[in-house]
Amino acid sequence: MARSSRRRATRGEPAVQRLHAGWALAGALVLTVVLIITTVVVAPWRGGRDDRPARAVPPEAVFSSPGFEGAVGGGPPPADGVTPAAPALPTDGAAGGRTMGFSAGELIGLSPAALNARVAAMAATGATWTRWDIPWPAVQPDGPDSWDWSLPDRVLAAMNAHGLYSLPILDYTPAWARVAGCGVDACAPARTDDFVRFATAAVTRYAPAGVRAWEIWNEPNLAFFWAPNPDADAYAALLKAVTRAIHAAQPGAVVLAGGLAPAQTVQGQVHPVDFLRRIYDTAGAASFDGVAMHPYSFPALPADGLVWSGWSQLNQLRSLMVARGDSAKGIWITEFGAPTGGKGSAVTLAARRYDRGTDHVDEAFQAQTAKEGWAQAAAATWIHGFFWYSFADLGTDPDKPEDHLGIVRADGSLKPSYGVLRDAFQSAR
Repeated sequence: MARSSRRRATRGEPAVQRLHAGWALAGALVLTVVLIITTVVVAPWRGGRDDRPARAVPPEAVFSSPGFEGAVGGGPPPADGVTPAAPALPTDGAAGGRTMGFSAGELIGLSPAALNARVAAMAATGATWTRWDIPWPAVQPDGPDSWDWSLPDRVLAAMNAHGLYSLPILDYTPAWARVAGCGVDACAPARTDDFVRFATAAVTRYAPAGVRAWEIWNEPNLAFFWAPNPDADAYAALLKAVTRAIHAAQPGAVVLAGGLAPAQTVQGQVHPVDFLRRIYDTAGAASFDGVAMHPYSFPALPADGLVWSGWSQLNQLRSLMVARGDSAKGIWITEFGAPTGGKGSAVTLAARRYDRGTDHVDEAFQAQTAKEGWAQAAAATWIHGFFWYSFADLGTDPDKPEDHLGIVRADGSLKPSYGVLRDAFQSAR
């Protein structure tokens, strides 16, 4: 997940809800305090909590990476060092087509050698795309006239060198641009115009290098990623303005409403259907070209059809789009997966249980999750992309589910799910 978690608010909502929604019940004040503490203390995964399967590297870890220095200037510098012109964007189609790969937000924090090795390994599976972050605080850390594109330049150059298409996520807010009183990088921007300026600069810089699709924010329906609390109306206003600006700078670009997390509508989170409904009501269908969703279903399988499952919510999103006369647009699965480690008990194919003690699955269950998720996505013509989170485990802590979402273990050995996705991707090319 690009940084998400699962927590269960009620007994009927297993780990996927526990990790993605649970903190909401503690109240806004407690949530804010925990977010601040987590931002400072938690190990470097992109913007995630200690207990939640995330999908990338925490912004603070990335923004303090060696070699990151704010450049000063009146606008975005030229794209020196970026490999020019990747191939044209593939035609949208089912996940059984070419839009398939991994969500790997940690890439921006890797050394050049580690980045090249990771991207080469992802490409070797037959993947054609990778989703990764262009964090606003990394590009404009010191104010509206500071620009540093060195980290995203490096990632895009590696993508193009290995023949992978990029789906960048434009997200987070530098300290100077946050809403008053908010102290984490996931804070909402105080001024939409500032974020639009950043987004327009990114598109102007990277469209000539082959980027044709953009995801606006990550999981804005959770307080953890849209602090201090999710606000569908505010996000819709930002999305509408950004989409207009991107289309002006890059006609034909695909702009995705930020990947929505499985959730229930309670304090600190909003059900993805409720969130998308507000986008339609306040910004209209023209405010996006597609919807990104993260249909995590563990400890259930996608085909189980349980009401709390992210996969069930994925189908509910589709029903809403059809009801709004928007069926021509697709849903992109920009994160999906299941952790194979954690301090709770593991669900296995032989022992299916959804109680509060389950926070991960075994490797056979993860492989079956990949198999079923791919099969369902490939069969649905309205699913326009499939991104597994993540390619490699981000650590070895046995108590952290977030460390164990990869299809490759931290020591480089392969989990059974690697073969499942490799075979699926290579067959679909």
